[in-house]
Amino acid sequence: MELSKPTLLREDDTLILCTDGWWGPLTGKLITGALLRNDLMKAIPELLDLAELRAGADSDNLSVVAMNWAEKHAGTLAGEVSTQTLVLDGVSTQLGDFSKADNSDLTDEEIERAIEEIRAAIRKHMPQKRQ
Repeated sequence: MELSKPTLLREDDTLILCTDGWWGPLTGKLITGALLRNDLMKAIPELLDLAELRAGADSDNLSVVAMNWAEKHAGTLAGEVSTQTLVLDGVSTQLGDFSKADNSDLTDEEIERAIEEIRAAIRKHMPQKRQ
């Protein structure tokens, strides 16, 4: 078995990991066009909605994770792993300390709004009981 050369990512490349329920109903041109017109935070939710609309009753699992590749800072911060200095075929694992206090507390209104969004999503995708 011959291994191909690794593809190097460049600044501003977009990486997408998704299920076939997301990319199946969409064309490559449509996805590319949406990503060129908008940033990821706007394009991905719009594409999720469009994929669900296009798939209709046959809609499958719609999952997508997307990111823009960026290495704009000069140098490496303490504890940071840089793709520029990581050994080829190397592996790095990092665990965050989630026990520290987070200063980005949500307001009660933001929490209630998030809970309602979750409930609405559950109701939308829950099979209807037949009477």
